[in-house]
Amino acid sequence: MRHYPNFDWLRLFFAVQVVAMHSGAWERVLINPVPAFIAVSGFVVLGSIERRSLTSFFLSRALRVLPLLFVSFLVIGAIFGASEMRQTFLFWLWPMGPAPLNAVVWTLIYEEVLYVCMAILFVFGFYRRPLLIAVAFIGSLYFARNPPPFLYPVTYVLISSFLLGSVAYLYRHWIVRLPSMVAIGWFVLGMAGVATLKYSMGSWVDDFFVHLIAIAGALCFAIAGPQLPRLALDLSYSLYLFHLLSRALLMHFIPLGVPLFMAMLATTIPVCVVAWYGIERPFLSLRDRLFFRRLPARYPS
Repeated sequence: MRHYPNFDWLRLFFAVQVVAMHSGAWERVLINPVPAFIAVSGFVVLGSIERRSLTSFFLSRALRVLPLLFVSFLVIGAIFGASEMRQTFLFWLWPMGPAPLNAVVWTLIYEEVLYVCMAILFVFGFYRRPLLIAVAFIGSLYFARNPPPFLYPVTYVLISSFLLGSVAYLYRHWIVRLPSMVAIGWFVLGMAGVATLKYSMGSWVDDFFVHLIAIAGALCFAIAGPQLPRLALDLSYSLYLFHLLSRALLMHFIPLGVPLFMAMLATTIPVCVVAWYGIERPFLSLRDRLFFRRLPARYPS
């Protein structure tokens, strides 16, 4: 699969927005970051699964996600105590009840379940028919806007976002034909629309279509827009995973707002650099040595 550097920049952009929200620097966002993260995963992970065996796919995803996650649990235990570590671990596995200090872990189990669902659909040949996935995405829009009571409402939003990313992957050869200025314009106008909304978890459902249009614009920009230089370091995951730990320590000295946002970035980014070179990159290298057995693309794009 062709590499699109813009996706790496988008993930970093989404992570910085999460930091801004949690620091109280801004009550609004330019794009809803968690569904946007999930949409990017729907694109990137489909490209991975169609070129690997299922075993290597799941092991490679585990080596990408779990090492840093488990290190974060250990850091929480060392700084905030065993009880907080246990609560965070359980919240990752079952994100219900009181949120722990590092509450962002709730999104990871959703993403991992979506990986499993994608693998099942892939094995049964659903992704052989791109139109079928597109129809499933369109059908998911109704449930995202009118969530049934069976699951937590944001679940349907994340499913739609993941399917949107998969549809973008399946039709990427059409999307890439968009003029660059159209892709840029869609992305910018989408963000402008989202910026007019006050952000809350309730807005995920109430303003779902506005958020989704902006996320679609981001995907089009990543595919058809001018490609930015490759990032030497991918800090988005570690920034997302560790920023609340910095906030917990800094809030004793700095009030919510822009100063806290800047302080959180200043203290978390060095940790992210260490995490990249000490944990993430070594495990990615191990993954590539063990499991990067490319298979021919099984399905037409």
